Amino acid sequence: MSCTMGKGTFFYHLGVPASADRSACGSAGLHACEYVLDCTRYYKLGDGNRFFLAEARGDIAEDGSDTRIACTELTLVQELTSREIAAHALLYMARHPRRPGWEAQRMMVDVARDRAEAAFPGAIAIARGFRPAARGAWGPIWAWSGRCTGRSRMPGS
Repeated sequence: MSCTMGKGTFFYHLGVPASADRSACGSAGLHACEYVLDCTRYYKLGDGNRFFLAEARGDIAEDGSDTRIACTELTLVQELTSREIAAHALLYMARHPRRPGWEAQRMMVDVARDRAEAAFPGAIAIARGFRPAARGAWGPIWAWSGRCTGRSRMPGS
């Protein structure tokens, strides 16, 4: 697998630690994001791009622009399907319910408050709120994340 953002092309191998001399977010080192959907700011979902669960080690730098980090050692642990990307996004939101920056409106990704839409197969739509609703054509991944009110009810009841 290769990464072509930044200076030249870098090759990664699943399960094999990659290393860099130094880390500086956006300019040096090996990059990853804590919130998987932040990766879609740099590489769009689909279009031949592949996404991985990764383990970062060594010198880790942050710049605060989103959840991206740069590190001196990065190991690709598992390739993620679109469904797994959506699941990791939901897990991030559950672990950090008050953290800003979870919304994402990009090609093939719509993560929004209350309503989200995915129009293409493999696209991701996640709606988050008190009465979330996601919709789209056949084939996308839809998810809802609601707040617990102490009462439960089935849609339409």
